[in-house]
Amino acid sequence: MKREAHTLTFIDLFAGVGGITEGFCKALLPKDWGLQPVLLVDHDADAITTFKRNRPSVPYLWADIGKLDEKTLRKNALLNGGAELDFLVGGPPCQGFSALTANRSDRIINDPRNRLMKEFLRFVGLLKPIFVLIENVPNAASYAKGKFIVEIREELEKMGYSSNMQVVIAHDYGVPQLRKRLLIAAVQNKYAADVPLDFPPLRYKKLPFAKDILEEVALDDFGTILTPYISVEDAIGDLPRIEAGQEATGYAAAPFTDYQASRRQRAKILCNHVARSHGEDFLIKINKIEEGSSNKDLPKNSRFDRKRDQEYFSQAYGRLHRDGIAQTITAHFLNPGSGRFLHYESNRAITVREAARFQSFDDDFVFYGKMDTQQKHVGNAVPPLLAKVFAEHFGERVLAAKRKRQSNA
Repeated sequence: MKREAHTLTFIDLFAGVGGITEGFCKALLPKDWGLQPVLLVDHDADAITTFKRNRPSVPYLWADIGKLDEKTLRKNALLNGGAELDFLVGGPPCQGFSALTANRSDRIINDPRNRLMKEFLRFVGLLKPIFVLIENVPNAASYAKGKFIVEIREELEKMGYSSNMQVVIAHDYGVPQLRKRLLIAAVQNKYAADVPLDFPPLRYKKLPFAKDILEEVALDDFGTILTPYISVEDAIGDLPRIEAGQEATGYAAAPFTDYQASRRQRAKILCNHVARSHGEDFLIKINKIEEGSSNKDLPKNSRFDRKRDQEYFSQAYGRLHRDGIAQTITAHFLNPGSGRFLHYESNRAITVREAARFQSFDDDFVFYGKMDTQQKHVGNAVPPLLAKVFAEHFGERVLAAKRKRQSNA
C-alpha cells in the first residue's frame, strides 16, 4: 500500500474488526486532509477475516503483539528508514482488574494479566508516534483507587509524552448508545504547546421527549446548540420487522432519520439482519414484557428464575423503548438475559445488524462467521462515530502543529 497524499498516518493495535480504523478513515481534516491506516494488528483471525473482506486494501497483520518486534511492525507498515508515525491507537484488553487492590506494593501495570497494556506502551516507546490514543473499559479509571491509570500516565511521561484521560459517554458524540469508555490521549512533549489535550466538546444532549423536540433546543455551557440524542427508533426503525428465526435481506422502508440515511448510504443489500430463534416457552414469557420494562417488572410467577435466593440484575430480559437510548452493546446481546436487548416491538433479541447500528457501523460493513462470533466482534468494537470525533478533534491539531514546525524549519 502506498502512502496517500494529504494524510496523517496511524497504526491500530488490538484492532479487532476495526472500529477505530473505520472512524479514523471517515475523519475529515482541514484542507481536504484525512487519516490513512498504514497497519492494523491483532491475534483474532476471525476479526481479521471480517475486516479484510470489508476493507481489502488496508494492511492487517496477524500477530501476537507480545512477540512482535519493531522491525517487523515497521516493515509491514512501510515505516522503514525511521519514517514518522502520526498516531498510534488501540484498545489493549486487561484481565487483571478483578484481583487489583489499592494496597499493592508492586506496580499494577506489571501484573501479567495486564501485559497487553504494557505491550502497547512498549510500541509507544519504539515507534514514538506524535499522538497516542488508548481506549479501555471505564472501570479501569477507578481500579486500585486510580493507581492503574496513574502508572500508565507515568510510563507515558517517562517516554516524553504529556497525557490526559477522561471517561466519555458515546451518545454525547452521536452514537445511539449509553456506552462509557475510558480514553487516554497523549502527545509528544515537543508538540504539546500546539496540541492541547482537552477532549472534544459534547455534541448531543438528552431532551425529555424524544419525539416532541422540534421546537426545543439544548445548549452546552458555552451556548452552543446541542442536537438531541438519537433514540432507539431513530437508529433502527427503518429496518424490516422480523420475528424470532426470521431473516431480511432487503430494506422495507425508506430511512426517516439522518442517522439511518447515513448508515445506509453505500449499502446495496441488507446483511446480518437475522433474528435468533427462541423456544415457545421463552416467547410466551418475553411477550409479557412491555416496551421499556424488564424481567423485574413482571409478576413473580411470570419472571425468568435463577437459583434460589438469586435474582437477575435490573436490565436482564429488558425490552428497549423506541424513544429511549440503547444500553451498552456487549458481546452477548443475542442473549436477552444478559441485558436490555429485546426489540421494542418484536418478540426477539436484537439482530447483529441492529446492534451494529447502535455501535454506529455503516450497513455496508458486513460481519462474517457464526452468529456468536459476529456478536463478539460487534460488542467488542469501538464505535466508529466515537473514533471519528476524536480523530477530527486531535487530527486537526496534529496537522496544524506539523505544518507549523515545517514552516519554522
